[in-house]
Amino acid sequence: MKLSNLLQSKRLAKYVSTFGVAAAALLIGTASVSAQANCREIQGRYHEQAVAPADCTTSPVGLCITANYTNGPLHGTFTGSVNSLIQSSDTPTTTVLFFTTSTVIHAQIGHKQGDIFVKNNGAFQTAAPGAIMDIQYITGGNGGFVGASGVIQAFGKFDGATGMGDSDYVGTICLP
Repeated sequence: MKLSNLLQSKRLAKYVSTFGVAAAALLIGTASVSAQANCREIQGRYHEQAVAPADCTTSPVGLCITANYTNGPLHGTFTGSVNSLIQSSDTPTTTVLFFTTSTVIHAQIGHKQGDIFVKNNGAFQTAAPGAIMDIQYITGGNGGFVGASGVIQAFGKFDGATGMGDSDYVGTICLP
């Protein structure tokens, strides 16, 4: 073999070797991220209703919500306790209030069961048509949802007069 061919093959081997090490590091890094969190996209619908004030003992503002998931991969119910209702300077015109809520979803997704803990931040219109939307931050769980995280967006209508509503949701839940 000529000296020039030998040098070229050694340079090529060096670049291939360097590329191979970098590719292996990338694959190992990706595998460890995948092992840390298994994320799943979810979307569906739930029907919610206000809890009678006498049965709502956990809310500092006297408003609690229960719901049933009626469509999508998330099956079960939730209970929510409204922590705050906040008016803006525009509330007299828009009838929109902002809220924060602590929610527990008693859930089943696939073969996993348990509770999912959520902190909600959102807004709802107190007059017709009663638009509601919120961001639901998953902060943990128990049972099959220990270490859960993620974010769910919900949007729909809630009738303040009847205390009932329906919302669609879309989001991601991640499990370790």
